[in-house]
Amino acid sequence: MASNTSYAIKTDLKSYFEKWDSLGWSYFPLPYKSKVPDIKWEQYQTRKPTEVEKQSWLADETPHNWALVLGSISSSNPDGCLVALDFDELTNYEKWLPIAEDKLAISRLSDATLIQETSRGRHVLFDVAEPVKTQIFPNVEIRSQGAYILIEPSVHPKGKEYKWLSPEGTRPFTILSLTDVGLDVSQHKPDTATKENWITEAMQGVGEGQRDAICTKLCGHYLKSQPPDIVKSILYGYADRCSPPLAHATVDKVVDSIGKKELTNIANGVRSYVYEVDSPPHADTDTNREKSVSDSVRSEQTQSLVERIKNWLKDSTGWCSYDDIDKDLNLSPAERVNRRQVIKQFKEDSIVEKNPKNDKLIRYINSNVRKIDFKTATKRTPLDIKFPFGIEQYFNMYSGNIAVVAGSPDAGKTGWILNFIRLNQDKHAIFYQCSEMDKEELASRLMNFEGIELEDWNFEAEKRSGNFADVIRPDCINIIDYMELTEDVYMVADYLKAIHEKLESGIAIVALQKKIGAHLGRGAEFSLEKPRLYLSMDAGQTRIVKAKNWVRPDFNPNGMIIKYKIVGGCKFLISEDWHKPLGDIAI
Repeated sequence: MASNTSYAIKTDLKSYFEKWDSLGWSYFPLPYKSKVPDIKWEQYQTRKPTEVEKQSWLADETPHNWALVLGSISSSNPDGCLVALDFDELTNYEKWLPIAEDKLAISRLSDATLIQETSRGRHVLFDVAEPVKTQIFPNVEIRSQGAYILIEPSVHPKGKEYKWLSPEGTRPFTILSLTDVGLDVSQHKPDTATKENWITEAMQGVGEGQRDAICTKLCGHYLKSQPPDIVKSILYGYADRCSPPLAHATVDKVVDSIGKKELTNIANGVRSYVYEVDSPPHADTDTNREKSVSDSVRSEQTQSLVERIKNWLKDSTGWCSYDDIDKDLNLSPAERVNRRQVIKQFKEDSIVEKNPKNDKLIRYINSNVRKIDFKTATKRTPLDIKFPFGIEQYFNMYSGNIAVVAGSPDAGKTGWILNFIRLNQDKHAIFYQCSEMDKEELASRLMNFEGIELEDWNFEAEKRSGNFADVIRPDCINIIDYMELTEDVYMVADYLKAIHEKLESGIAIVALQKKIGAHLGRGAEFSLEKPRLYLSMDAGQTRIVKAKNWVRPDFNPNGMIIKYKIVGGCKFLISEDWHKPLGDIAI
């Protein structure tokens, strides 16, 4: 299997699917640079991905990691299972390798079965003719039924690419049992080297009747070596894997309760834990202990540092720095030390990602989606919106759309916007966010319009110069005049995306500054992604740069221009109606 590092090449991903299908594997996508699924992956233990799912994954522009489901579903033997030997350390793999090659009488194991390079070690695949339980063996983790591994072309959270080391066409080698490669599972018993096997098993999540008790046991274990905020971050992963998931608030209460008792013990010179933490996770639950835990944690209402940071990140837009977090949350020196550990854990859990160009900037990964109920949208109805210059005869505006008006200085974009308000104020609620004019100047501009008195204008005007997504009214017309971009103009795509995500039945008209003669506003092509309509205004001329929803399917309005004179800053006298300049090519 050839290595693939370019996720933009969809034909490469398709070739992976074809290879995995030929091997009879079950597989599914995970978030990029993450080991934790954001879907209910257990379904792929009993079925393989459908053609519809595969086509959907191929059409998705977002890069992903990929998981191979182990066990019976991916085995070529009806009674067997696909097993991965997961060597976390390369030295352990190198010690085991000659033993396996000798037992199998193979000179080079990588030529006989699939071996994958991981972040620090190796994955070795075997098709075993008998059932094998997922378990931790000395120096190696045996993964089988109920488990999965990341496979090429995935990327480890720390940036290392997974890569097959075996030649193209290699299949998992079939063996009768793991004793064929030097691992006698039947004789294996946990010892001091594997006494924390229960922790690995418990972290995969448990059922409803055991969630609180196991959370308590795990909490006690991790508090031995980690501060409470980091323990919460770790246990959130456990909580999400439980069935049904355990609320993060419950995790907070358990950690706060046990952590508080531990601090009291330390203050009294005693280092001990109230709860036994080394019993296996599937042991009988102690009802009285579980009740005492529930009673003690109910009184804890303190919000953790982890939650404070996570909530701050959720509310942020785009990239932010560690200093931003420290200042906005007013963190103490001690909290800043813990903040570093919290962010580190967030990165490992793919809650945040690091900026590829500046490792001091991070961004919250928002996996929330808004479903598109396409089955009820048998006929799209354009909004009853009127535009200056009659643009509605060429372009349909729909709910949730954004239009951008990019204008050079004194090109008349504010006059265009005020005309737009006048044309639509009697049918729609309009909120006008103005970054430049005070009330006197705005009133003066409105009084220049003929045939309408100042008191007859029907819209809400508000002073605003940034973070426009915070004040978007989702079901109204939102006008931003204008979005100022001084530094990091490439961020305009993120700003427009944030606005778009707030819209429901409403729309947004966003004005941008641009250079004289340029087709695009500040941010250039970065400003083109979200708008369905993009207008470029220069003195005496407006061009349709982009119009996606054509009124006539056989007529493309992109590249058309209209010429005019502006009188009094608001009246447009047309000199040349809409036309396409000879030889001009639309963007």
